Amino acid sequence: MNTSSLSASSGDVEVLTALVIGHYEELKDGNPPREHGFRWRMIQRDRNAVYRVEGRGRWYIKIPRHADVRPVRRELQGAAMLAAGASRDYLLPILTRGGQSPPYLLTSEIQGRQLNLALYRACFLPVASLRRETLAAFSNLGHAVGRLHEQFPSSEMLPTDRALRKLPWLEFDADEQETLRRAEEARVPVHGNLGLRNVLTASSRVGIIDFENFGVGSAYDDLSAVASQLALTSAVDVLPKAFVRRALDAFVNSYRTHRPFDVDLLAACVGIRIRAFQARAARTAGIPRIAGIPVRLARVERLRRQLGAGPGPMLPLS
Repeated sequence: MNTSSLSASSGDVEVLTALVIGHYEELKDGNPPREHGFRWRMIQRDRNAVYRVEGRGRWYIKIPRHADVRPVRRELQGAAMLAAGASRDYLLPILTRGGQSPPYLLTSEIQGRQLNLALYRACFLPVASLRRETLAAFSNLGHAVGRLHEQFPSSEMLPTDRALRKLPWLEFDADEQETLRRAEEARVPVHGNLGLRNVLTASSRVGIIDFENFGVGSAYDDLSAVASQLALTSAVDVLPKAFVRRALDAFVNSYRTHRPFDVDLLAACVGIRIRAFQARAARTAGIPRIAGIPVRLARVERLRRQLGAGPGPMLPLS
């Protein structure tokens, strides 16, 4: 879920909570209430109905369309756990509230640019200050994820439902099965869907959103999600590979100050995610794109083979 900023009083919170509970079925079906002067805009409608709401502040409301309480439970647990270990370089929503009967999530805005867009902007605009800020954001992301993984999972936490093992369209060979077995040896709290679009950044600070898949999993679930996106970005001919590699270095080098990891194992997990990208591209009509730019699948395959031989140019981790 995307988020946005709060300049509102607590009055919005109580009114919106009452509106969600009182108009729950209508909101699930895409029919928001009109009273109290709030401006509602539906921004997503699949397994969830997600609204951006403007009143005295800006809010995001997520309602599971099948009344499943687990996504809300995951969201609240993940946001609370990251907030517990947050530093001043982490962007927090001013308020996050949720209910389980009926299930809903209400969160205030985090102002910022999605980190994938910040990365592409820094790639296309070779301004030194902009690139320093972007690298600092990846460093701060490494710290945030490392602090999350340092924490001890509670007995109330569900397993993540987007583990590396659950990637669609893949059948794992014996080597990949062994990779997954090794990756799953250490169980930690994980975000579960750490796409760069789920990271917001402003002035090098970062905030992580959309904890719907939060739970207990492998640290490599999160690490390989970030590293594979950067590896795939390096496969785009027109983007500066050296700068993308520096972003990856900034992320993992900050992460390892909190928790050690196996570079070879990470490379193997990234290779699995790249194979999933290839499988998805094979099922989709048209030319696959990264950062909106067509990418040659032969280049992606070459990258995957390099990773299969161990950390290469795209994982220059010291």
